[in-house]
Amino acid sequence: MTIAVAALEKTAQSDFWGSHGDFWVSTFIGVIGLGFTVWAVIAATGAKRAANRAARSVKMQSVAIELMDIAKELGSFDDQSILYPEAREFMREINFKLRRLIAPFQDYDELGDFVASIRENLTNTQKALSGVKPVPGAEEAAPVGTVYNAIEGYVAIIGDGVADLVGLMHTAPMNIGRSEAKTE
Repeated sequence: MTIAVAALEKTAQSDFWGSHGDFWVSTFIGVIGLGFTVWAVIAATGAKRAANRAARSVKMQSVAIELMDIAKELGSFDDQSILYPEAREFMREINFKLRRLIAPFQDYDELGDFVASIRENLTNTQKALSGVKPVPGAEEAAPVGTVYNAIEGYVAIIGDGVADLVGLMHTAPMNIGRSEAKTE
């Protein structure tokens, strides 16, 4: 150990440090290179974050367009004479489309509550529809309006939730810093 310390002291006292300009030039170039590397890493990280936000914004806008079509379908639900098979098919299509479109946004701070509410009301609609399912072999059909009345309120709530979600998705590019997913 004392030999290593003696060697370091001898090197520190030598003429090497002042007489070798090439050492100092290469050290300076190395430090500048290291600085550029750190700057490049920071810039690339910022660019990646910006690209992810832009991709999220485009995805939201695309989903919002599809959700507007679904909101229109839900808003036009007004056939009071609808029978169980037609209502079941209508809700099956709406349920599938909505769940597929909103699933990626369940962990977003601003959207998660709306997604949860839509899912809850889709489930409630399915339960209400099951409550008016015709008994196999029954001779009499349910009175006109029974199926409609069982699900109409839930359909309206789902439509309102979808409209709210579309509105938030349209404003998300303006608030992109606040629209981060919880898992990021």
